[in-house]
Amino acid sequence: MKELSLGSAYAMWTGFGIVGTTILGVFLFDERLNLIQIIFVVMIIIGIAGLKIFQTK
Repeated sequence: MKELSLGSAYAMWTGFGIVGTTILGVFLFDERLNLIQIIFVVMIIIGIAGLKIFQTK
């Protein structure tokens, strides 16, 4: 919380949770992802990186 705003920190936390849950689902439960789902997971990762890269202090 010293470096990120509350909104950015919450968005990053939930984003990591979504991506982590998706990865665990694929590896542990043999879930299949189609191309659209993969694209949107990548967009979440890009959004998280963007929050960190372009943060304002």
